[in-house]
Amino acid sequence: MPVHLFFLAALTAAVAAQAQTPPAQPPPAQQAAVLDWLESEGATPSRIHDHAMSLQARFLGGSPALGDLVIDDEARRGNFLTFRSDRAGDLYQRLHEKGVITDFRSDRLRIGFGVYQDEADVDRLLDAL
Repeated sequence: MPVHLFFLAALTAAVAAQAQTPPAQPPPAQQAAVLDWLESEGATPSRIHDHAMSLQARFLGGSPALGDLVIDDEARRGNFLTFRSDRAGDLYQRLHEKGVITDFRSDRLRIGFGVYQDEADVDRLLDAL
């Protein structure tokens, strides 16, 4: 994926997560401002992915048993973790009530980690569990 589309996708996901609405494409001026900012910060897709992997490792190191980790090979994972559990819906609801945005589908709970999160966010997630 071209770098600018990767950053646009990250921005769109962040905005949607904050608003708890489906993603919508930001206006071109906003896109340009965010892309310029990311470039000035030296944010590259690989640095963002490394950051997400670091947050995932912190989470997995302190997480209670949530179910079976669907992809436990870090090299094959994206910037989210998926757990298979009969409690996925209940876990989603409990986290949602505490203001933690996750996703669940059937028996799978998905927790995303992105450029807009830090270690303190992971610690708050662990506390919410």
